[in-house]
Amino acid sequence: MESHADLEAQIDRWRGYVQRHQPISPSDVDELEDHLRGQIAGRQATGLDDEEAFLVGIKRLDNLDAVSR
Repeated sequence: MESHADLEAQIDRWRGYVQRHQPISPSDVDELEDHLRGQIAGRQATGLDDEEAFLVGIKRLDNLDAVSR
């Protein structure tokens, strides 16, 4: 099971990826991160561990082009 620090590191890497590869503003990245954290919390509440919850959350944000529009 991953620690909370590992989850935070995964979120930071995802955030860096989004900032480098998507034409969206920093405030939009903040909003996407908030949505990702909500997805993670929701999956954790169903019993998934941090890594599984992160992966499901990312999958739900998979189409960043559509989300950023």
